[in-house]
Amino acid sequence: MFSFKKEETVEVSVRPDELELLKERKREVEAILRDDEALERIIRYLLYKELLSKREALAKRLAELESSYRELTEFDVKAREDRKTFMELREELRKENNRLREMLRGRG
Repeated sequence: MFSFKKEETVEVSVRPDELELLKERKREVEAILRDDEALERIIRYLLYKELLSKREALAKRLAELESSYRELTEFDVKAREDRKTFMELREELRKENNRLREMLRGRG
């Protein structure tokens, strides 16, 4: 539960279009601000809305991180496969080089 003292201030950020709407509905807003239950419901709603927004942002970030991790894992697997292929090629080249040296020694 929330508890507010009459002296407490709450700072709220609003977009310019929302500010215009608040100015137009000034009496309704003042009535809500005097009604503690209505004010508490509004604050709960705003907190809930903010938490949902943060949750959505975190879910989006998690999805991005999971995607990046999958890509990195796939890259790692490919790099290991490429390394193995290059090592095999290197071994073949070493054998071919040794064979050619033997041939040159036999001619010389």
